[in-house]
Amino acid sequence: MSEEKLDSKEIVVEKGKFLKWLDNYWYHYKWPTIAVAFFVVVFAVCLIQSWTNEEKDILVTYAGPTYIEADEKAAIESLLSDTLPEKFGRNERDGKAGLINYQIYSKEQMKQIEAENVGKDDPVYIDPVFNANEYSTLASQYKTGNGSVYILEKWLYEEILNEDGTTDRLKPLSEIFDEVPECAIDAYGIRLGDTELYKNNPELQVLPADSIICLHEQIFGQKNYDKEIEAFKNFAKVAESSENE
Repeated sequence: MSEEKLDSKEIVVEKGKFLKWLDNYWYHYKWPTIAVAFFVVVFAVCLIQSWTNEEKDILVTYAGPTYIEADEKAAIESLLSDTLPEKFGRNERDGKAGLINYQIYSKEQMKQIEAENVGKDDPVYIDPVFNANEYSTLASQYKTGNGSVYILEKWLYEEILNEDGTTDRLKPLSEIFDEVPECAIDAYGIRLGDTELYKNNPELQVLPADSIICLHEQIFGQKNYDKEIEAFKNFAKVAESSENE
């Protein structure tokens, strides 16, 4: 009869074949399967992030020893966004600024931290491999024009300059401002602590005052560089008290 149940032994046999096939497949293709699954998960996460993350109109790069917490980063991005010129964003909307941050220590800073932690029960450890990777990534970014408004630890800033103090990597302040601020440290940089933005906004003061704010010269093929200049003018506007110091 067509409605008769299958013999239970037949069911067991079929199930055994499947399990045997699965066991054989896993034995021969375990690592390729894990690799494919890994990339599928990574792709899915990146895709979700691209859907949920708001597109930024300008990126600002900080590089130095300061670790920036997630809430501190969000506060800085909000501040920088509020400082952008009107209708800076795409489709005539308000502009959105993003912050790229690299935690980088100089060799001297790492030695000093190591010396200060000798004998401590819970010493601070700086991973030299992570530090080197951060430094390498920053160096690569110099070539892309991405995040070309820079806030740099002084030694990182000085590495960009030639022995005579000149560089073709940075935009001269004389080509940005009608008048170069008197407190400018040289032809390209302004001390962050001398800017109006820094002095009036505690959220930015999580960064060292002695950091240098500067603008990378335009990279070939870089779009919207004029907007970068306009944004930099607002970010690096010097407080009146600094001009008279």
